Amino acid sequence: LVERVDGHPVSRQPVAPASRQPTVTPMTHDTPIPVAAAILEDAGRILIARRGPGDPMAGRWELPGGKLEPGESPRDCLRRELQEELGIETAVGAFFGASLHRYDHVAIRLLAYRVRLVAGAIRPTVHDRCLWVPVHRLGEYDFCPADRPLVARLVHGAEGAAGLETAEARP
Repeated sequence: LVERVDGHPVSRQPVAPASRQPTVTPMTHDTPIPVAAAILEDAGRILIARRGPGDPMAGRWELPGGKLEPGESPRDCLRRELQEELGIETAVGAFFGASLHRYDHVAIRLLAYRVRLVAGAIRPTVHDRCLWVPVHRLGEYDFCPADRPLVARLVHGAEGAAGLETAEARP
Protein backbone atom coordinates (compact mmCIF):
# COMPACT_ATOMS: atom_id res chain seq x y z
CA LEU A 1 0.00 0.00 0.00
CA VAL A 2 1.07 3.55 -0.66
CA GLU A 3 -0.01 6.35 1.64
CA ARG A 4 0.25 10.02 0.80
CA VAL A 5 1.95 12.83 2.72
CA ASP A 6 1.19 16.27 1.31
CA GLY A 7 0.40 14.79 -2.08
CA HIS A 8 3.54 12.64 -2.22
CA PRO A 9 3.42 8.84 -2.07
CA VAL A 10 4.96 7.27 1.04
CA SER A 11 5.52 3.57 0.58
CA ARG A 12 5.20 1.14 3.46
CA GLN A 13 8.38 -0.60 2.29
CA PRO A 14 10.48 1.13 -0.34
CA VAL A 15 11.40 4.81 -0.22
CA ALA A 16 9.08 7.24 -1.98
CA PRO A 17 11.12 10.20 -3.24
CA ALA A 18 9.56 13.63 -3.47
CA SER A 19 10.70 17.19 -3.88
CA ARG A 20 8.46 19.04 -1.43
CA GLN A 21 8.52 19.01 2.34
CA PRO A 22 5.60 16.92 3.61
CA THR A 23 3.07 18.27 6.05
CA VAL A 24 2.83 16.18 9.19
CA THR A 25 -0.65 15.81 10.65
CA PRO A 26 -1.37 15.58 14.40
CA MET A 27 -0.99 12.08 15.82
CA THR A 28 -3.84 9.80 16.72
CA HIS A 29 -3.61 6.34 18.27
CA ASP A 30 -3.19 4.71 14.84
CA THR A 31 -1.02 7.43 13.29
CA PRO A 32 2.70 6.66 12.91
CA ILE A 33 5.04 8.96 14.83
CA PRO A 34 6.71 11.40 12.43
CA VAL A 35 10.51 11.27 12.65
CA ALA A 36 12.97 13.35 10.62
CA ALA A 37 16.32 11.91 9.48
CA ALA A 38 19.41 13.68 8.17
CA ILE A 39 21.41 12.60 5.17
CA LEU A 40 24.50 14.56 6.09
CA GLU A 41 27.09 14.07 3.34
CA ASP A 42 30.69 15.17 3.05
CA ALA A 43 33.04 14.13 0.25
CA GLY A 44 31.01 11.03 -0.63
CA ARG A 45 30.64 9.95 3.00
CA ILE A 46 27.41 9.86 5.03
CA LEU A 47 27.25 10.52 8.78
CA ILE A 48 25.67 7.62 10.68
CA ALA A 49 25.08 7.29 14.42
CA ARG A 50 24.90 4.20 16.63
CA ARG A 51 22.18 4.02 19.27
CA GLY A 52 23.58 3.88 22.76
CA PRO A 53 23.08 1.46 25.66
CA GLY A 54 19.62 1.43 27.19
CA ASP A 55 17.90 2.20 23.89
CA PRO A 56 15.56 -0.50 22.50
CA MET A 57 17.68 -0.44 19.32
CA ALA A 58 21.05 -0.22 21.11
CA GLY A 59 23.95 -1.10 18.86
CA ARG A 60 22.08 -0.42 15.62
CA TRP A 61 22.98 2.41 13.29
CA GLU A 62 20.70 5.16 12.01
CA LEU A 63 20.63 8.36 10.06
CA PRO A 64 20.66 10.98 12.84
CA GLY A 65 17.49 12.93 13.61
CA GLY A 66 14.50 12.60 15.87
CA LYS A 67 10.80 12.91 16.58
CA LEU A 68 8.88 15.98 15.53
CA GLU A 69 7.36 18.04 18.31
CA PRO A 70 3.73 19.18 17.90
CA GLY A 71 3.50 21.94 15.29
CA GLU A 72 7.16 21.50 14.24
CA SER A 73 8.12 21.04 10.60
CA PRO A 74 10.49 18.21 9.68
CA ARG A 75 13.16 20.75 8.68
CA ASP A 76 12.89 22.61 12.00
CA CYS A 77 12.97 19.28 13.82
CA LEU A 78 16.21 18.30 12.10
CA ARG A 79 17.92 21.59 12.93
CA ARG A 80 16.87 21.23 16.59
CA GLU A 81 17.70 17.53 16.93
CA LEU A 82 21.12 17.82 15.27
CA GLN A 83 21.99 20.74 17.57
CA GLU A 84 20.80 18.89 20.69
CA GLU A 85 22.14 15.42 19.87
CA LEU A 86 25.31 16.22 17.92
CA GLY A 87 26.14 19.83 18.81
CA ILE A 88 26.17 21.00 15.19
CA GLU A 89 24.43 23.72 13.19
CA THR A 90 23.03 22.60 9.86
CA ALA A 91 21.21 23.76 6.76
CA VAL A 92 18.39 21.42 5.77
CA GLY A 93 17.93 20.96 2.05
CA ALA A 94 15.81 18.82 -0.25
CA PHE A 95 13.42 16.10 0.83
CA PHE A 96 15.05 12.75 -0.06
CA GLY A 97 12.33 10.21 0.67
CA ALA A 98 10.24 8.52 3.34
CA SER A 99 9.70 5.10 4.82
CA LEU A 100 7.02 3.73 7.09
CA HIS A 101 7.94 1.00 9.54
CA ARG A 102 5.87 -0.70 12.23
CA TYR A 103 7.95 -1.88 15.16
CA ASP A 104 6.37 -4.07 17.87
CA HIS A 105 5.86 -1.08 20.15
CA VAL A 106 5.32 1.81 17.71
CA ALA A 107 5.01 2.79 14.05
CA ILE A 108 7.14 5.58 12.64
CA ARG A 109 7.14 7.53 9.40
CA LEU A 110 10.77 8.41 8.70
CA LEU A 111 11.18 11.55 6.56
CA ALA A 112 14.73 12.00 5.23
CA TYR A 113 16.31 15.25 4.04
CA ARG A 114 19.66 16.22 2.56
CA VAL A 115 21.54 18.23 5.18
CA ARG A 116 24.73 20.33 5.11
CA LEU A 117 27.00 20.96 8.11
CA VAL A 118 27.27 24.70 8.74
CA ALA A 119 29.22 24.91 12.01
CA GLY A 120 30.39 22.90 14.99
CA ALA A 121 32.22 19.69 15.77
CA ILE A 122 30.21 16.50 16.12
CA ARG A 123 29.80 15.61 19.81
CA PRO A 124 27.18 12.87 20.26
CA THR A 125 25.04 13.10 23.40
CA VAL A 126 22.57 10.22 22.94
CA HIS A 127 24.48 8.01 20.50
CA ASP A 128 27.55 6.09 21.59
CA ARG A 129 29.34 6.54 18.27
CA CYS A 130 29.19 8.53 15.03
CA LEU A 131 31.02 7.63 11.82
CA TRP A 132 31.53 9.13 8.39
CA VAL A 133 31.04 6.16 6.06
CA PRO A 134 31.59 6.04 2.28
CA VAL A 135 28.22 5.57 0.58
CA HIS A 136 29.26 2.27 -1.01
CA ARG A 137 30.05 0.82 2.46
CA LEU A 138 26.78 1.71 4.21
CA GLY A 139 25.44 -1.79 3.58
CA GLU A 140 28.07 -3.19 5.95
CA TYR A 141 26.29 -1.65 8.97
CA ASP A 142 23.29 -2.98 10.91
CA PHE A 143 20.73 -0.18 10.50
CA CYS A 144 17.43 0.21 12.32
CA PRO A 145 14.65 -1.27 10.12
CA ALA A 146 13.03 2.11 9.33
CA ASP A 147 16.35 3.43 7.97
CA ARG A 148 17.08 0.46 5.71
CA PRO A 149 15.02 1.53 2.64
CA LEU A 150 16.62 5.00 2.75
CA VAL A 151 20.11 3.52 3.06
CA ALA A 152 19.37 1.16 0.16
CA ARG A 153 18.42 4.12 -1.99
CA LEU A 154 21.64 5.91 -1.05
CA VAL A 155 23.75 2.85 -1.86
CA HIS A 156 22.01 1.69 -5.04
CA GLY A 157 20.59 4.97 -6.31
CA ALA A 158 17.08 5.42 -7.59
CA GLU A 159 17.85 3.51 -10.82
CA GLY A 160 19.23 0.43 -9.07
CA ALA A 161 16.77 0.09 -6.19
CA ALA A 162 13.86 -2.17 -7.12
CA GLY A 163 10.41 -0.96 -6.18
CA LEU A 164 11.30 2.71 -5.74
CA GLU A 165 9.37 5.50 -7.36
CA THR A 166 11.90 7.71 -9.09
CA ALA A 167 9.67 10.28 -10.78
CA GLU A 168 8.66 13.37 -8.86
CA ALA A 169 5.20 12.90 -7.37
CA ARG A 170 2.47 15.28 -8.50
CA PRO A 171 -0.03 16.63 -5.95
